[in-house]
Amino acid sequence: MCRFDKYVKNHNGSIARCLKCNVIQVYFGNFIMTMNDASFMKIYNLISNTRLQNLGELEARDQKIITINTQAEGLYLALSLVDVNNFCDLLQEAKFLMEVEKIAYKPL
Repeated sequence: MCRFDKYVKNHNGSIARCLKCNVIQVYFGNFIMTMNDASFMKIYNLISNTRLQNLGELEARDQKIITINTQAEGLYLALSLVDVNNFCDLLQEAKFLMEVEKIAYKPL
């Protein structure tokens, strides 16, 4: 059974890693995604690129008009630009902490 330790937690969600099996859980909005490091990087890149593609959008910032294919069969995320920005901030903070952790625990 997994025992999760939180990397990041804010009012938008949280990201945690299991201390036993290293699986990552991402909590955001109404969903929970469980993934490995490679899948985390895929979702990080997907959300970051979505943010960059929609930077200039000022209209409908709160409308859930951005659809993201999660690559899980039949599962898409419908997000607003505000959601994308908040999700990206959460993922970026966790990614930074994961990188620091790799450096700190890298064998000499």
